[in-house]
Amino acid sequence: MTGPYALPTENGAQCTVLRHSLLEASVVRRRISLATRRNRMKSSHQSVIVGEKRGRPALVPPPIVETDFAQLEDGSTVELIEDPEMPSRTTLAVYKDGEVRYMQKVQSQGQILVPLSRNSELASNVRWARGIEPYGSVELLLSELFSIFDQYMDLDPMYSLLLANFVLSSWMVDQLPVAPYVAIVGPPSSGKTRLLQILRSLCRRSILTADITSAAFYHFCWGFRRR
Repeated sequence: MTGPYALPTENGAQCTVLRHSLLEASVVRRRISLATRRNRMKSSHQSVIVGEKRGRPALVPPPIVETDFAQLEDGSTVELIEDPEMPSRTTLAVYKDGEVRYMQKVQSQGQILVPLSRNSELASNVRWARGIEPYGSVELLLSELFSIFDQYMDLDPMYSLLLANFVLSSWMVDQLPVAPYVAIVGPPSSGKTRLLQILRSLCRRSILTADITSAAFYHFCWGFRRR
């Protein structure tokens, strides 16, 4: 038998190859080809999955930011104070809807706010508030401040009232368009040092220093401003 189903032998005779044997061989080849194709597709699919897993962005924890003051999106106000229970460290006083909570960390806008360390160069010499107490009313608070200056200083009542307002403004300077300044001048032994000591005890975040340069003063204030 000649044709595609006949193979020559050494003696030139024709050897008939059964049709069904060739068909079986063809089926086997097709199965092998199909299996190989499936394996390739499976391998490709696995590569895609692995690639997606490797390319998936890792979970990054929110950054920790030291702060001394912040206004949160929910209306809360955060103020850095001395921890009433542990004076050697600072804490955050969080005020909202007439209530105050002391917290060591506050999460807001993808950040974790923590108190500025008491041991840092910026905070070590600052006099921080030592707690939160009700003050009654602004009129009562101004009256008490006026009484302090009137009792311990020999000043004209107008200046005592001016200093009382200056102290009060230091506690809300973050809400003012400009920061008020007060200049204390007078001859020797006129009470300037005592007045500075009183202001240090009453003003927010006070620091008492002498002969500070303009550059050092700017660096100190900017350290708070950038936080």
